[in-house]
Amino acid sequence: MKKKSFSWLLVLALLVGCLPIAASAAEEKILDLSGGSIVISQDKVVQNGTETPYTGAYRVTQSGGQCTNTIVVESGNIALTLDGVDIADNAANASLIEVKSGAKLTLTLAGENKLTVTKPGNINAANGIYVPEGAELTIKGSGSLTINTYGGACIGVTSNKDKSGTIRIEGGTIDVTNRDGAAIGG
Repeated sequence: MKKKSFSWLLVLALLVGCLPIAASAAEEKILDLSGGSIVISQDKVVQNGTETPYTGAYRVTQSGGQCTNTIVVESGNIALTLDGVDIADNAANASLIEVKSGAKLTLTLAGENKLTVTKPGNINAANGIYVPEGAELTIKGSGSLTINTYGGACIGVTSNKDKSGTIRIEGGTIDVTNRDGAAIGG
């Protein structure tokens, strides 16, 4: 009888030990970029004017074709997966993805992702991924990211007077082309 009780206790302990792993996998919030631009901070996400408190990881997907919506990481240490996103430049000439100074973004690539800036610019040209001084970007994953820009940095900063933040590339397939500026850095 003691062996059976001990066996059941062991099974119960193993099951309880697995619960946090299952819970952390479920904490990824899925956002469709086609639904509007996304602004993420350490404790909330805002999309299309709707603010939602949230502190977990994000997965950004996109239904339909290419869109002009943007992603801004304002604060916090954010984990975000890009999964099949295709963003083109917009009327506001804003960077397609922006990591604000003081924010840290771990960007995991899944599937094929594209960022395209076609408008020629000067020092105010849009960037593919804007990473100013004080910001941190880490790119990883098994997906791909193709960035084409025309004046703005593919990953980093545009202006000669600005300094780029910390950029780490740990994985993924990255293909960057800039017709008139920095590919990575700035």
